[in-house]
Order: sequence, then C-alpha cells, then structure tokens
Amino acid sequence: MLVRKSNIATLDSDPAAVIGLAAAAQRIRGDVSPKLIALASQQEAQGWAQLGNVDRFNGCLE
Repeated sequence: MLVRKSNIATLDSDPAAVIGLAAAAQRIRGDVSPKLIALASQQEAQGWAQLGNVDRFNGCLE
C-alpha cells in the first residue's frame, strides 16, 4: 500500500511524500517480495530526481 501511495504522490508532484512513503515501504519487515522492495527503491529514486538530487537518486538505484 505504501508503494501505491508513493506512486500517487508522484502523480501529484509531491516529491517529499514520494520519498517518505517509498522509504517506509523499504523498512517493512517480514514476508515482502524482493520485487516490491525494488519497486519502492525505484519510486524513492524518482522522488529524489524530482528534487534534482542526483546523488540520492543514484544511491537508490544501486
């Protein structure tokens, strides 16, 4: 759900919410699909790109 909310925040041009929600999704413990974690990381990278922070963008994609 956090990844989906982050996606919606992207559409709303709210990079702070994109980053916060995507980062929160990556902190979830338990039986979480690696694909979902990767998607959250990509979403966070997109939020950093919206803010123009290239270093943080690249860090999320590594």
